[in-house]
Amino acid sequence: MKMKTVIICLHGLIKDAPHDFTAFKQYVEENNIDVKVELPMLYDITNPKTFKSKTKCRKIDSIIANYEEQGYDIILVGYSFSTGLCAKMCKKHRIKKIILVSPVIKILSRKGIRFYLKTVIKSFKSKTKARINKKRRNRLKKLHSLYLFDLLMSCFYDIHKTKRAYKYINCPVMLMYGNNDEITYLKHLRYIHRKVNKTNYFEVDFYNNANHVFIMSTKVDKTPYYNDMIRFIIWDA
Repeated sequence: MKMKTVIICLHGLIKDAPHDFTAFKQYVEENNIDVKVELPMLYDITNPKTFKSKTKCRKIDSIIANYEEQGYDIILVGYSFSTGLCAKMCKKHRIKKIILVSPVIKILSRKGIRFYLKTVIKSFKSKTKARINKKRRNRLKKLHSLYLFDLLMSCFYDIHKTKRAYKYINCPVMLMYGNNDEITYLKHLRYIHRKVNKTNYFEVDFYNNANHVFIMSTKVDKTPYYNDMIRFIIWDA
């Protein structure tokens, strides 16, 4: 009997409604690929209480456990800060394969400081103006921009807490990396490789002229990336 397969995709820092992997799910469905794609939202951007690391982990753990009970093979896809959360799930669950996209394992990097500062400044300005104008505060909540600083700090904490979790990965690994990544460095990829069980299949796919957000950018054709992901997913390890 053929096992059912689910691909659980964990998003990165989301500042608006769409999930990073919505387009990937559409691609799978349009091409009639025999897998299920699950897109859990790790937090509600308008509710800081949902930003806690334990809350995110409980949500992921519950989703994986539910699919395990139904007899699914579990494939995890993590992007940016959530790659560490994927790795952490390997400690408790039997994961068949894992895909790590633009993994972030260091809170601050030389290239990323400018991005973080811009986010902090934007959030600070939004909060200051919102305190003055209640209507503006309500509008900002709807625009998902009032709690950017709080969310960024939450993501930093997740990165810090899960940095050592890569040692729990005990399944085939695909690592996707853009050569123009502003936050992730090659030494970070080497760090992950050292942590992962050495008996595992470990594949690194490099993409020229691709930055940190290449997998979610609406400005590029993501078909080559999706093709690589599907090739790895359907490969009989």
